[in-house]
Amino acid sequence: MHSRPAKMKQIAAVAVFLAVIAYAAAADNDIDAEFSAFERRFGKVYSSPEERAHRMRIFGENVASFDEHNRSGRSWRKGVTKFADITSTEIKSQLPSIP
Repeated sequence: MHSRPAKMKQIAAVAVFLAVIAYAAAADNDIDAEFSAFERRFGKVYSSPEERAHRMRIFGENVASFDEHNRSGRSWRKGVTKFADITSTEIKSQLPSIP
């Protein structure tokens, strides 16, 4: 049989777990809405639902990186541009080589 303190710990652990799940779901909804706005703003169209999901994941990672940079107190800010759905490796591969 469980003691009362052990039961309370279990209840608290479940409550924390549910709060984390709810926060993650809200964050996913925010990224989905931001990504949809990004697609409209820059006229983005993807070849398949899988490609769109891939680009949205990259977009989410990039936005998180921008937010972290902007909270760091640096003198310049990062923001969403038409390149926010591609990786830095993809950007570099599209730039001409500089000798």
